[in-house]
Amino acid sequence: MAKQNLSEQLDQMVEALITRPAVARRQREPKVKAQLQALARIAEELRGLPREDFKARLKADLESE
Repeated sequence: MAKQNLSEQLDQMVEALITRPAVARRQREPKVKAQLQALARIAEELRGLPREDFKARLKADLESE
């Protein structure tokens, strides 16, 4: 198997974040370079944003104008 470049590793990491439940991601995270570990933590924090209450409030604000 050919060595993956940084962008391919990032794609693999994002795919894992999107498709696997949180527990499974932590148990079987794809191996990523140290450069991507910080991005992986940020991506995990951003998962599920924006929150539903924010979207509802924004919709109500936009519709009231």
